[in-house]
Amino acid sequence: MATLINPIPLAVLVLIIDLAHAQQDWRPDFPVVEPGARTGARMTFDAARGEIVLFGGVNAPNPASADTWTWNGSSWTQRSSARAPSGRHLHELCYDSTRQRVVLYGGLGSGGVYGDTWEWDGTSWRQITPAASPPARANTALAYDGTRTLLFGGGNSATPRNDLWRYDGTTWVQLATANAPSPRYYHSMASNGTGELLMFGGFDPTVGYSGETWRFNGTNWSLVSSPTAPSARGSAVLVWDGSRYLLWGGSDSFFSTLEDTWAFSGGQWTQLTTARSPSSRGRAAGAWFTPSQRLVTYGGEFLQAQHLRNDLMWEFGTGLASFVRWGPTVCPALDPPWLVGVSQPALGAQFQVRVGSFAAVDNFLFAGFSTTQWQSFALPFDLAAFGTWPNCWLRVSTDLTLHLGFGQTATWSLAIPNTTSLLGAQLHLQGITIGQGSFPTNVSLSNAGTIVVGAL
Repeated sequence: MATLINPIPLAVLVLIIDLAHAQQDWRPDFPVVEPGARTGARMTFDAARGEIVLFGGVNAPNPASADTWTWNGSSWTQRSSARAPSGRHLHELCYDSTRQRVVLYGGLGSGGVYGDTWEWDGTSWRQITPAASPPARANTALAYDGTRTLLFGGGNSATPRNDLWRYDGTTWVQLATANAPSPRYYHSMASNGTGELLMFGGFDPTVGYSGETWRFNGTNWSLVSSPTAPSARGSAVLVWDGSRYLLWGGSDSFFSTLEDTWAFSGGQWTQLTTARSPSSRGRAAGAWFTPSQRLVTYGGEFLQAQHLRNDLMWEFGTGLASFVRWGPTVCPALDPPWLVGVSQPALGAQFQVRVGSFAAVDNFLFAGFSTTQWQSFALPFDLAAFGTWPNCWLRVSTDLTLHLGFGQTATWSLAIPNTTSLLGAQLHLQGITIGQGSFPTNVSLSNAGTIVVGAL
């Protein structure tokens, strides 16, 4: 399978790109090796080792996984341990910064609902045998508040709890509070590391999904009132990013999942505007990756029925390099060409995009700065007016046309200078092939994609 490369100097493209201020946004990641599709996995950032730790999850009808993976900011590595927790999902993880251990509790697996406690030291798992433990449960929430690991709620499929427990590395102790949220599971909880917990949402079979925000100050719970707030939901990702809490996604029924992004700071919620987002889902794993200041999410499902998402890994942050594919590929309907990014368009890196087809064809690439206007025509524009089959949609303006060469695949390379003024530069791409497809022109069009220049 031949790959033809047609490089072009960035100076040519600077004339047609749309420079924008670097802003917070989502971008998909496509690591060469990754843990694989799953839902109900959990992950947390291990500050001592500078990596995210992910454990478990399930891809039904397979049994729940018992694998451990770490993410160092550029690649996933599967880790081995002589002993490890049994396969499970809907468990909880958090990082104890004082003892430099990842703490795991509970979950659901082939053995039912678990109530065991494990610790990961960066090399191996060790089961803890505390004198006292919370009753076994799944769908609980765990967070380290700067001095102790705290657990709230959870339960089995019919009996949610609202108990609060403290773990100090030796044993669990139940804490009494004058006020407490109602029993729930599927709730989300995070800590700012200075004694505070923030909890949002959750589900109680007797009352449904909750849109409540609760704050724990180390002694008692208080209900937070905010002029705006996320809608009622469960199974959302919630993290502390060093200055505020971030919440994303979740589900509000068996048939509705969400993809909105929110920030909580100064006692109130604000919805964040983003150009793109991971597809809606619940039960995704999430953690704040401190070295590069971004939220990392992995896996998840929609419809709450083991419909796993296949766009597995996403990151949220400022000035992230991204290549996002969009627009369906429907020309021709049975066997359209495709456009895919091979790498991220990062400063100082080599970005590559590939056009591919079922058979050898002549490959071209349209590059433009507009997705709304092409000459006097509004985009997207159906090229059936020029003799193609219907639904052969041109999705980007043709400010530059690149001939990539003949073959089943052809690759275009772009060397991006390490120049910060290029942060946020955008360029829209679409592949075009000649040699098979739409009678009588034999022209076929791929999906489109948008480059956003940024940091890895």
